[in-house]
Amino acid sequence: MTTRQVFFVIAIAVGLIIFVSMTIYQLLSPTQRALKKAKRGDVAGAEADLQDLLRKGESAGTRATLGQVYLLAGRPQEAEGELRQAVEMGKRTAGTLNSLGWALVQLNRVEEALPIAEEAHKKAHEDFEVYCLYCGLMAENGRAHEVTKLYEFLKTTAAQIQKMNAAKFRSELADKYEFAKSRMVAAGLA
Repeated sequence: MTTRQVFFVIAIAVGLIIFVSMTIYQLLSPTQRALKKAKRGDVAGAEADLQDLLRKGESAGTRATLGQVYLLAGRPQEAEGELRQAVEMGKRTAGTLNSLGWALVQLNRVEEALPIAEEAHKKAHEDFEVYCLYCGLMAENGRAHEVTKLYEFLKTTAAQIQKMNAAKFRSELADKYEFAKSRMVAAGLA
């Protein structure tokens, strides 16, 4: 193979990779694209995209995603409003309830967050953030002894996640794990 042919093959491969990446991006739902945009730091762009979607028609999924974007932006009061609307519209998923629970925690309304965290926990399937919220709230409400096994699972999982992707753990999960850990420590069970 000549040098020219090698470069041609490389150019085709790079073009194919770009094409596939763009195709996959286009296949993501508009709400998923907005959430990715917010996680990359473009909260204003994500919010604008979601508001445009809402102008086209109400959607529980769009409301839930807007609530998550507000949480990422440190705006828990607005997050609560959007997430409550999503729940009222029927989006009672573990993820939506978990986000609502975290919004309430950030607003220092932990008693109100516990039943929401309990419902999210019942619906969750090995969701680290849900488990952190649930363990932390149970411990804060004097029920840490009920979640000791789950907390042990969290400790092991946190260590594994940190080994696999320390940067992601620090940016997305460390504060949630610290919430559970600090409450379990205060309860004398960590």
